[in-house]
Amino acid sequence: MPSSTTAHISDMMNIINNLQPKKILDVGIGFGKWGFLCRELLDGLHGRFKRKDWQHEIIGLEVYEKYINEWQKNIYNSIVVKEAHRYLMALDNSFFKANHFDLIILGDVLEHFEKEKAIEVLNLCKYLGKDVLCGIPIGEDYPQGECFGNVYETHRCTWTKQEVIKLGKTKFYKDKKDRDYCLLHINI
Repeated sequence: MPSSTTAHISDMMNIINNLQPKKILDVGIGFGKWGFLCRELLDGLHGRFKRKDWQHEIIGLEVYEKYINEWQKNIYNSIVVKEAHRYLMALDNSFFKANHFDLIILGDVLEHFEKEKAIEVLNLCKYLGKDVLCGIPIGEDYPQGECFGNVYETHRCTWTKQEVIKLGKTKFYKDKKDRDYCLLHINI
């Protein structure tokens, strides 16, 4: 789905407000929820409504081009259409140094990779970002195959509470279907 639960939005936005990141990478923008909320919090609430006035750079990364609409183009500074692992590997192998981004957001992304590749993606994000925020469905209650013609929507791995606790600061929630969900914050 190009969207996810809303259970963790206020906590995530409180973290982002405290961080005040200048450069954000939103991996797997889907509908654009995190781009919209970050733009409003970091620029809009300060009267910076026009692109020319923005003081925060928000880069979107989306593998499925059909999800990208005009409204996302009006919120993100730029949107890159590329598979996340490939994009992050290219950044890692380029002239970019560690902590290139102040914040990397992985909103319901990791479950779309095989576990080994998901861990690689997370490790690349830890290298390229000062802070990493992940929304992660917990357990096997989230089966999902191809959606809307997008094969990348398939859930290829599951995560346990014990696994994510080892990765960083965690907070657990229940979604509207009473399934477990986690907000993971890795501070480098």
